[in-house]
Amino acid sequence: MSSVGSDSRVRALFRGSDAVCFDVDSTVCRDEAIDEIAKFAGKEKEVMEMTRRAMRGSCSFREALAQRLDLIQPNVQMLKDYVRTHPPRLTPGI
Repeated sequence: MSSVGSDSRVRALFRGSDAVCFDVDSTVCRDEAIDEIAKFAGKEKEVMEMTRRAMRGSCSFREALAQRLDLIQPNVQMLKDYVRTHPPRLTPGI
């Protein structure tokens, strides 16, 4: 199949979708957001250990994310403060 046909199908898929989600950490943005926010919240070591356990298969991605967020306990003000002091670093050429 030519790339033109494939491009048309992708465009149609996006246009027909109510929402599109994708992981931007370490691709669009150069940082892993949860790790950086954990560091900002003073929970870096705990979150890193939880991430290691999850990567070994001790729990699902969803469970690991929920546990890490429970540790960090982010709120709107914390995230505003983080973004103000740590502007997003986009990957060059993105």
